[in-house]
Amino acid sequence: MQVRRGGVYLLGSLLTGVAAVLALPLLCVPRLARRWAAWHCDRAGRLLGVPSAARPARRAAGRRAWADPVTVRTSRALLWLPLNAVTGVALGLPVLLCVGNVVIATPLWWAFRLEGRPRLFVDVPVTGWATALTLGPLQILLLSALAYAGFPPIARAHARICLVVLSHSTAEQLAERVAVLTRTRADVLDAHGAELRRVESQHRVLARPVLLRHRLQAHRAG
Repeated sequence: MQVRRGGVYLLGSLLTGVAAVLALPLLCVPRLARRWAAWHCDRAGRLLGVPSAARPARRAAGRRAWADPVTVRTSRALLWLPLNAVTGVALGLPVLLCVGNVVIATPLWWAFRLEGRPRLFVDVPVTGWATALTLGPLQILLLSALAYAGFPPIARAHARICLVVLSHSTAEQLAERVAVLTRTRADVLDAHGAELRRVESQHRVLARPVLLRHRLQAHRAG
């Protein structure tokens, strides 16, 4: 189960790394970059079994700790684009080669032309069923052992890199909460002010007949 999840995660990282290179101008748009980074962060968290609220927070120092949260998220999302392209391709390509050798090299060797037939153990060409059925299973066992031992830790390493790059520092989380509270307080004050103005307007409307009555009484008495 862990081998399959790790392999699927790394193949997905390979695809997203290639997509980041091909769609780099589009993904550099701040809003799209933040969404792309958030999707990667959720994906890494699911692999590691880390819920969003419990993901590790990094320490920040200096003025950056009190920077605008949106600006900080955008800068990290833009930093993740080239980093994901490099790590996704570097860590996902061996998985693709491993899976390709297991699925294609041994059972489908006959579908290739003579000069382009796959090779087993790097330099042993597959020229017939004898080679495919003797060295093929050995290579499959070797690659399966490598996948069992390597896919899960490599996938977890990539996921940790993703969370470290994209996670918020403690100061940034505090700054974001302060910003949310500030916006909420402003909204509440605006709503309260609007309600006061509405009540005052109603009082003035209700007070007009009383004022008119007093004026008429004063006028008759004079």
